Amino acid sequence: MSRRFRKILGIAALLGLVFLTGFFINAFYGNPVSALLARNTARQVLEEQFPGEPYTVESCGYNLKNGCYTVRVSREGSMDDWFDIDVEPDGTFRSHDYADRVPNCRNTWNRLSQDYYDLGKTVMELPDFPEGKASLPGVSGESVYVSAHLRFCDREYPEEYSIFVEDLKVDGVYDLAELGAVAGELNIRAVSEDLTPETAASIMLKIHELTEEAGIRYAVMDFSLERQKNSREPEDYIAAPLFPVSEITPDGLAERIREADAVYKAWVEAEDAAAQEAENAAKGTA
Repeated sequence: MSRRFRKILGIAALLGLVFLTGFFINAFYGNPVSALLARNTARQVLEEQFPGEPYTVESCGYNLKNGCYTVRVSREGSMDDWFDIDVEPDGTFRSHDYADRVPNCRNTWNRLSQDYYDLGKTVMELPDFPEGKASLPGVSGESVYVSAHLRFCDREYPEEYSIFVEDLKVDGVYDLAELGAVAGELNIRAVSEDLTPETAASIMLKIHELTEEAGIRYAVMDFSLERQKNSREPEDYIAAPLFPVSEITPDGLAERIREADAVYKAWVEAEDAAAQEAENAAKGTA
């Protein structure tokens, strides 16, 4: 093989490497030309579909999932009035999600949900929760995880302990304590070898005490005590889903948890039986 031929092969290999590198960079991160086209298209969409509205282009990035450039536009000074415009790499407008995010208040309930979730995390930061472990009365060494969520629903499909999304207002200022008292859900996941309703009651009461200390109000507690993490056998966990905060009082709490656990497990058994019956029926007709 001549030196000249080896040189040509080396140059070809280098060019191939450059091409492949460029291909993968473009595939994963896009390219500046398409990004510029996307920004220009987004501005054109704003002028045509939202004339006179004070929206500005906030950011632009390549979306690997749909192969488009997603341009984030927002109204200056607004917490909730923002949405995304998807543009093809050649600058062709594909779609935007204004209707879902702004008039339908998706951004608003996302903001409130995040704020309430962040508030819930403060419980884990209290002295009784060093490194995720709780010092609870009568129990030692169990791990307890706490998270808080706001429950929303559509008016067409009402749910108990929930806020109607239709009642929200864009950029509305809300008291998280008031929202939590109506639609707050406190999720408790505890692990302990001492799997009894009495232990569950002790944990529940302590968590309730800590939430009051942190200034968190909620409507229901979704409680689970497991012998081991993610135990799913009925004898390995105690569950009290959507347990009303009004029932978290010392007198008779263990018995109320026992009843809630029995109701939940009966429901799970019925659901599993129905699913198995449907599966068997599907196999029979296959």
